[in-house]
Amino acid sequence: GLIARSGRRPGSLGVAMKDRSAVNGFRQGESVKVVKDVFTRGGNAAGLVGRVQSTWSKCMVDPTCCCAENGMEEASVTVVFELSASEAERFDRDRLDGEGGDDLKLITFFGEDELQVVTSTGTATVQ
Repeated sequence: GLIARSGRRPGSLGVAMKDRSAVNGFRQGESVKVVKDVFTRGGNAAGLVGRVQSTWSKCMVDPTCCCAENGMEEASVTVVFELSASEAERFDRDRLDGEGGDDLKLITFFGEDELQVVTSTGTATVQ
């Protein structure tokens, strides 16, 4: 069965399964900011702004399928960061995802509670 979730941004449908899995409120290509301390690649991603590359959610047809069982909801949003040189200094440079040189990218996974959508007027919390 489905349970409606409150606290979503207007116009966003929030749905939770009885087993507490969720369809998240982030969309591919959306700008997001890391709002918690998240340590990855030797550094803290807090404060970085990137774009959503992909999201994961349990299958609505069969939430007990093997894909759903193996998924990690605490890392359901993949975000790409185009880093400045000063931002890249926070991380182990040899563990970044860019092609080298000035292409400083970080691609990593987040839970929904670690991100906020960046809007034209600031950030909006997605719960």
